Amino acid sequence: MENFSVTSVNNTQAIVSITKLMNVVAIAPFMLFFIFLYFILQMLKVFCTTPRLRDNSRYILFTYLMVNDTVYLFLCILLLSFTLLAFAIPTLACYIIVALTSSTFSSTPNGLAAMALERYVAICYPLRHAEICRVERSLVVIGMICIVGLLPYLVDSIILVSSVNANFFFQKVMCSREALFATTLQTLLRFVAHGSIFTVVALVILFTYIQIVLETKMFNANKASSSKASKTVILHAVQLLLCMMSFTYPITESYFQNRVVLLRFFNMLAFTILPRFLSPLIYGLRDEAFRNQIKICAPRGRHKTHP
Repeated sequence: MENFSVTSVNNTQAIVSITKLMNVVAIAPFMLFFIFLYFILQMLKVFCTTPRLRDNSRYILFTYLMVNDTVYLFLCILLLSFTLLAFAIPTLACYIIVALTSSTFSSTPNGLAAMALERYVAICYPLRHAEICRVERSLVVIGMICIVGLLPYLVDSIILVSSVNANFFFQKVMCSREALFATTLQTLLRFVAHGSIFTVVALVILFTYIQIVLETKMFNANKASSSKASKTVILHAVQLLLCMMSFTYPITESYFQNRVVLLRFFNMLAFTILPRFLSPLIYGLRDEAFRNQIKICAPRGRHKTHP
């Protein structure tokens, strides 16, 4: 009887500990998102108040990537909130949210590829950089990135509409990608779309890195600028790798079903939030133009001199 009481107490303590851990883990994504949002707003403030940054294709693409990642994180946090609250929403609303989440997810690697190509042009074709990477062309590239991100879900919507009846979109569901899969063709489409995007982007990043390194060695280009560009491309590759790790969700969750809730939080922290933090760190802390402007825009109350 005594052993039973001790066991019950131990089980209760274990449950309390797990509950506290889950509460901490559940709060972490929200806290990190608001920290990320504050930092992004500061970066956007610098971009919007600095004309020479607004006229530079590199920073235009970077700003787009920041906005895209912010929208993606917001939608992920929204879906996470629905899960925590066990809040069901109409299937049509769920589909729109999931489609926007997936399109912004796909736009991140495409944006990384565009930025890597911009660095390639800047180092390998410096005399033509201003002509090739004009502001208007940067906006066209951004539009193409958005279209490529949305295209798979336009096809998916056609498949889904032809596979279900009209009442399907008015039913309330716990919103997730899995809740919207009516046929195996949708799963195949998602796999092919994501696989194609990440393969092409990986090849682009590899190509740009090799060309930048060869340019530096063969033509004795500006070594400081080339070294910084090659390091930036490497960091883009790290970001791409972290984004690709999100495809381990189904594998890890199938093997750890008993702790699937905690695992989903870990996946979100490691493979959703962390890669998005890297973009502002790469350009906000490493880039001299942004760093100088942040210092200028920072509160200067401490540095005021008195007559």
